[in-house]
Amino acid sequence: MIFDPNTLYYKMALYYTQHKNDPDKVIIFNEGSSRSSKTWDTIHFIFTYCEHNRGKAKEWYIFRDTLTNCKDYTLKEFQNCFAAMKLNIPVKNPQKPEINLFGNKIYFRGLQEEEALEAAPSDGIFVNEILDIGSQAMVSGWLMRCREIFIADCNPKFSDHWSYFLEKRPNALFTHSTYKNNKHLQQTVINDIESYNPNVQANIDAGTADDYRWNVYGLGKRCSPEGLIYPLVTWIGDLPDEYEKETWGLDFGYTNSPAVLCQTR
Repeated sequence: MIFDPNTLYYKMALYYTQHKNDPDKVIIFNEGSSRSSKTWDTIHFIFTYCEHNRGKAKEWYIFRDTLTNCKDYTLKEFQNCFAAMKLNIPVKNPQKPEINLFGNKIYFRGLQEEEALEAAPSDGIFVNEILDIGSQAMVSGWLMRCREIFIADCNPKFSDHWSYFLEKRPNALFTHSTYKNNKHLQQTVINDIESYNPNVQANIDAGTADDYRWNVYGLGKRCSPEGLIYPLVTWIGDLPDEYEKETWGLDFGYTNSPAVLCQTR
């Protein structure tokens, strides 16, 4: 087996070891640039957790916004990481994938499909690309029933998101990493990421310079999305209780499409 994680893995492992017996569950939120190895270092952590809990029937849920994305992206990352480690770990039930790792179960699910179901108890949860989850309610039930550790990661493509408030929770570690923290990253990928840097004249001349993409995917900094009609907006996942009785919404039209004003009660 080849086991060669990056520094982020050791930060996660140390924090969990120091706080796993605390009254509150451990929360780890990894944000950073593209290809900073956030996901692979989390996979390395989950592998170590399962290895240290051999035969204890621990249960992990791996989430993305949809089951399709979870299978096409997150599960594939697990398979690629295991392959790089020279491990052959079969996936059971392709429709709702699961992995048995040292006698522990890892389930791959989509939060949109699971929203209608009551959240199941778990020992660990990993939400991959949590900023794609628009509603806090889709996660809150699972977080409440998680016994030991909740992990999330993201490219910080929004300046404000409900998940950022997890930083206020007890036992929460927020980490930041960039592609420069990934010692395994190929130079061709590094070149692509650095082509966004708007401070390099060659990138400006080539038409690849992009301030937003450089901040988010190069520097791993929280930024507001491009093209906002009103850039100074506070984004919320759920409406406060006082707005539940009556709400007005305005959708601006484009070209021939009419603008629409809606009232809900």
